[in-house]
Amino acid sequence: MIKILIVDDHLLLREGIKCILGTYDNLQITAEAYDGEHALRTLKTNKFDIVISDINMPKMNGIELVRRVNRLQKKAKCIILSTYADEGFVTAAIKAGAKGYVLKSASAETIVEAIDKVRSGGHYFHDAMSKKLQRVAETTMNGVNRLMELQEKRLAGNLAEPTEKKRPGRKRQTKLTVREIELLNMIGQGMGTKDIANQLYLSEKTIKNHLTSIFRKLEVEDRTQAICAAVRQKIVIMQ
Repeated sequence: MIKILIVDDHLLLREGIKCILGTYDNLQITAEAYDGEHALRTLKTNKFDIVISDINMPKMNGIELVRRVNRLQKKAKCIILSTYADEGFVTAAIKAGAKGYVLKSASAETIVEAIDKVRSGGHYFHDAMSKKLQRVAETTMNGVNRLMELQEKRLAGNLAEPTEKKRPGRKRQTKLTVREIELLNMIGQGMGTKDIANQLYLSEKTIKNHLTSIFRKLEVEDRTQAICAAVRQKIVIMQ
């Protein structure tokens, strides 16, 4: 069983991650923390295999948390799960000791693949950041060079994309991304498009695009049907 600590200052985002990872029998969300300092207190009393953390948090950001985790629990592997694909953040995360960097727009399969690779001693960085990683690997990273070679071969068509594996421990398939689950929970709490956009610092157009994707994946036509489907799948927290 892989023991995981989730660190994010947004409750609904943490619930979204738990919803995704809870569909795998070999993954256990042992604890969650709402900022870096809370995470450190949790790490002092519990042992974890994987720490999944956001970057932008109050009191202590995710980069500093990664540095502290590497000193406090050397066996724990850190994965950054962030909205930002900025090269500066990726570079800082690698230098701090993060073994993975995944965007919040990633699918459930991508997040679980990252956990599998990092847990087995490897690295995982989203393909969308391959060019950024190449620059970092050339100047600062040991061990990322091999990763970049594989990414370059894949981009050149010399390495076939991995086929989807059937995981024996999988309970059910979660098609939604972490961000989409977060939006569904916000809608379930009665928030409108403008309110959601303001809270997440996104445009209303971006929120509408996310909703279109949610409707398509859940095979529904409107918000009401989406919430009903999400409640059935235990994605939405109804209060």
